[in-house]
Amino acid sequence: MNQEHRLREIVTQLKRTLPAQAPLKDFIATNTLYAFQGLPFSKGLLEAQRKLGVRTYLTLSEYQKLFQSGRIKREVIEWLASNRKEEVLESLTNSESVVKSESEARSRLRDLWKKKYELDIITHVHPVFFRHLGHFLDQGISIAPMPFSDLGFWRALQEIEQTSKLSIFNRGKKGRAHSLLFESPWKALQEALKALVGSEDLFETYLFEMVQEHPGWSGLVSVIEGNPEHLNFVRKISLQEALAFELLLELDYVESFTKMNWAPLDSFQEEITKTSSTSSAQNESDQNLLQVLHSAWEWTYYRDLLTGLKANNQGTPTAPVESQVFFCIDDRCCSLRRHLEELDPAIETFGTPGFFGVEFWYKSEFDRFPVKLCPAPVTPGFLIRGTSPQGPGKRLLETDFLLSRLTHTLFGGWLISQTFGLLSAFRMILNVFVPSLSPKVATSFRHTDDRIQFKLLRGSESEQEKDLKLGFDRNEMADRVFGLLRSCGLTDNFSDLVVMLGHGSSTVNNPHYAAYDCGACSGRPGSINARIFCSMANDPEVRELVKKKGLIIPDTSVFVPALYDTTRDQVHFYDLSSVPETHKKKLKKLKHVLEDALLRTAKERSRRFEDIALDTPPLKARKALRKKSVSIFEPRQEFTHSGNAACIVGPRHLTRGLFLDRRCFLNSYDPKMDPEGGILANILKAAVPVCGGINLQYFFSRIDNEKMGSGTKLPHNVVGLISVANGTEGDLRPGLPQQMIEWHEPLRLMMFVYQEPQVALQAARKIAATYEWIQNEWVKYACLSPTTGDFYVYEAGEMKPYNFFGDAPGRVSSSMDLVSTTRDYLPVTLIGEHK
Repeated sequence: MNQEHRLREIVTQLKRTLPAQAPLKDFIATNTLYAFQGLPFSKGLLEAQRKLGVRTYLTLSEYQKLFQSGRIKREVIEWLASNRKEEVLESLTNSESVVKSESEARSRLRDLWKKKYELDIITHVHPVFFRHLGHFLDQGISIAPMPFSDLGFWRALQEIEQTSKLSIFNRGKKGRAHSLLFESPWKALQEALKALVGSEDLFETYLFEMVQEHPGWSGLVSVIEGNPEHLNFVRKISLQEALAFELLLELDYVESFTKMNWAPLDSFQEEITKTSSTSSAQNESDQNLLQVLHSAWEWTYYRDLLTGLKANNQGTPTAPVESQVFFCIDDRCCSLRRHLEELDPAIETFGTPGFFGVEFWYKSEFDRFPVKLCPAPVTPGFLIRGTSPQGPGKRLLETDFLLSRLTHTLFGGWLISQTFGLLSAFRMILNVFVPSLSPKVATSFRHTDDRIQFKLLRGSESEQEKDLKLGFDRNEMADRVFGLLRSCGLTDNFSDLVVMLGHGSSTVNNPHYAAYDCGACSGRPGSINARIFCSMANDPEVRELVKKKGLIIPDTSVFVPALYDTTRDQVHFYDLSSVPETHKKKLKKLKHVLEDALLRTAKERSRRFEDIALDTPPLKARKALRKKSVSIFEPRQEFTHSGNAACIVGPRHLTRGLFLDRRCFLNSYDPKMDPEGGILANILKAAVPVCGGINLQYFFSRIDNEKMGSGTKLPHNVVGLISVANGTEGDLRPGLPQQMIEWHEPLRLMMFVYQEPQVALQAARKIAATYEWIQNEWVKYACLSPTTGDFYVYEAGEMKPYNFFGDAPGRVSSSMDLVSTTRDYLPVTLIGEHK
């Protein structure tokens, strides 16, 4: 095997150890440790700890507190670890027990630079390296793009070095780094490694240590290499180019500061210390104990959930349905659905991924670039254009000189700062004390409005733009309408009003805004998807095609789009002009009930915030929450997916009347429509990686926020509109900030389906990528048989009977009886009178 081929293999392996987080505009949750997903969960975490030096479980003291507070039950430990229960209980009750949750620090190959030559590679090389990467990838912060950036990263560096009178390197244009820059990236990588490291056997170790010193930048480069469409201003760059450039900077630094008096690191190989086998064995033993403790915590919750599902035997509602509302499966929608149904039993709710089965790129006449409005793994083949009469917003952007390049010139910048700058300072002070909606707020309601009309119907196959079909034909529309309604189990008993309720959020001064919006819409609000689905479903010709597929939508049923803002607890309806007079009274009633439900939801959400008293009335609580959504100095607009712990795939009667404390993703599904499990397999194909990705990103960001999260928001600076970093020259921080995970309990997702065990297993196995999550237990998998009422849990390739239930859950007359009692997590509780 030649050296270049070996280097290509090494770089490919390195990519799998790096974060796979997209730039800020496409910030979608992913499994932080996806590189280890091919291993069973416990082994994967142990390997990640060894290789990456991350903490993968809570500390022993945290598990002890959970045990003392009853969050870990003794009987669960006895059931789960009967052969070592004495050891486990001793660790939880003995305050002097010591268990290490982190790997011991190991000596590194790259440490020899400082030890032997007193060279600080990180301090001298990283700032230069990061500045070049940041300038090349910049999406709008820099005044001018990097010269020659359209040629790609490596070519741009070559052109800059060749045309500039000054060199990038300390040794100028006569040094070895300069000459290697004009070779291919692979050649430069190879020669620089030979010079710095010497032995080929140490190449992989050196490169691994190098990328782990800045996993944020390395990971982002790797993501952009594979998915350049993540950038609006597309840039061509590869990980090998970035590594080759960094090695050239290191080579130049070493040669400059040692005055050429140095030797490759393989000369000192015997001085690299390694962790002793005894220490490794002890660490593995400690990790095994922590794994048992963590599983006991998880199963304490799982048992509580499964017991609640067993007790909640409400059956299918028999009352006539007046309105039907489709929500996203998002766990934040869980409480609003519950409050709606409590207030009006004639309202039926459904859950489905919030892009509503319509995948496309969207571009309005105000947009410079199209945006993807479907799940990140999906590659849509359609483009929808939005048009509207020219409004004042567009004229403002065209004429506002405060947004022009004039503000960046020497004289213009000085003049404007001395005049309008004073006004800006006053406005900032006003916003601190009296926050309000302003152009600075990224509000979900600005994503679209009734003035925007869509070019939805494609006249012919020739209507294309850059290989994207301009709109859908009616057969394609019918496929999507039929597919969504059938997958959710709504095939008859349609109400006159069917609301498609997308969701988004409003935040200000929040780089992670995309993480607050709909993940199924690639981090954007779901309003446009709701409007487009309703346009399709209201089209008489589309309904006729849907009818031929076996699903009849009554002429009296009207689909109405709306958007739920999760940070403001507010709903806005669109396209009301299409609602006939005969339906407006019912719509008015629904709006009234929805407003009451939103107030209740705000009250329920407010209990997480320490600065809002538990006894605060709902209206006052919502006012306080809305103030947070527009406050420039508020780091916690909402806690997003904090607490997520389960995804329930089944009909609503499984969970209707059950208080789940906003911890569950809820996906509607009717097993009667799916005897072979094909629909379930498609649901799992989307729900497992999406919900599992959210769950595990929160899991690991909570466990080790410094290494697998992004730390506190407070010192974050936005870099090139692509990511955040601490300070001005630090590594990118690709995980979740501390303020998003403070309330999170890191439990693996329980994927629970309402289907026969053999069908549930067959559906999980149908798609290999989905089954890997379940087989290796990165998510837990369980089912309830619709025919027998028995529960099953996946274990070692089988669905095994489950009978370990707890005491019957408590019951309250209304969920509002619970939400003013504590800020902590509440148990699964039955709501309403016993039937």
